[in-house]
Amino acid sequence: MMAIKQKIDFETVKRRISEMDLAKTDMVIGIAEGGMPPAKLISEKLGCGLCRVKFSYRNDDNVPIHTVPLLLEEPVLKEGIADILIVDDVSVSGRTLKSACALFAEYNVRTLVLIGTADHVVFPEIRSCVTWPWKKGNNDAGE
Repeated sequence: MMAIKQKIDFETVKRRISEMDLAKTDMVIGIAEGGMPPAKLISEKLGCGLCRVKFSYRNDDNVPIHTVPLLLEEPVLKEGIADILIVDDVSVSGRTLKSACALFAEYNVRTLVLIGTADHVVFPEIRSCVTWPWKKGNNDAGE
């Protein structure tokens, strides 16, 4: 039996992010694909740069397809970057976030997810699967 996913609209995500008290950062790094929409909102809120890193670890059904996340796309950060915030939509096992943190180990790294475990969690009260407004097939795409 498949669990029913909780649906969260774009305005709710945007509002919750706007209410967060986040420290200044030099660069927000979104984990593609699901981390990019919240990363964009956060970079706008903090007035800092935005880039992405891409891994392959799970398929569209959220099933791991590799034993460890495989790096597919790595950003090149300009000089002067010290503090970065890595953003993803969900952290289930934590493997993708750990891989991203290891990739940027020479920086002061903090993490943020919408649900799961990280330094900052936008929806700590949610423990179930979620349908995000930017996912394919969702008619509430926001931006």
